[in-house]
Amino acid sequence: MRAILSVRISSPLPADELVRRMNARAADFAAVSGLVQKSFGLDPLSGDICGI
Repeated sequence: MRAILSVRISSPLPADELVRRMNARAADFAAVSGLVQKSFGLDPLSGDICGI
């Protein structure tokens, strides 16, 4: 069985800090077993981050 998990988060932190935190956590996210593909994104208009 396959599923898609999409998470969108709003934060008061500046974009550069969000990117720093995403990069710091990327290896842990990638190591989750069973996930076939992992992606992070930052919406430049809203400042929201997403994980798919």
